[in-house]
Amino acid sequence: KWYKKDNPNMPETPDEIAADIVKSYQEGAVIAHFHARDDEGRETFDIGFFRKIVDRIRSETDMIIQPSTAGGSVSYKEKLLPIRELKSDMASLNIRGSDEEIEYNARFMKEHGIITIVEAFDMGMIEKANRLIERGLVDQPAHFELVFDLESPPEKAFMEDLDEMLKRVKAIWPGSIWSRNRGAH
Repeated sequence: KWYKKDNPNMPETPDEIAADIVKSYQEGAVIAHFHARDDEGRETFDIGFFRKIVDRIRSETDMIIQPSTAGGSVSYKEKLLPIRELKSDMASLNIRGSDEEIEYNARFMKEHGIITIVEAFDMGMIEKANRLIERGLVDQPAHFELVFDLESPPEKAFMEDLDEMLKRVKAIWPGSIWSRNRGAH
């Protein structure tokens, strides 16, 4: 689940999130993708909380920083402030927003030299991303993160998604790279 009340191992505060990321680095992780939370565990796009997490990651690791641009109740432009201010290496391009938001985010990432990770939850999102690539708003090779099972049972087998995964892989822009994200919490 998404909160400590649901799972006592869920890092909620900036200190817990940063500590968990540092631990993952010590175990071999190289990319830190995270959603910032305030001291009460609520999702936030406040630059101060992002800075607290990023500063610790950078002081203790050489990980690639990839904050989330999804969620929260702020405007899509406000969601990009931590990425710009903290000079993130990568950022997820959330394809679930309006066309205006998606295009703005893609242009922003391109103009700021941020590596774009296209989060694709379904075929429609892959089609939207392909149009962005075609228009030159996402550089090649594009990286598609194919997301499955946002809230699936942990016992669900990889093979259950195989047909859908193959369908998505065949649909991504030629020359792109991809990874599979189970996404379940």
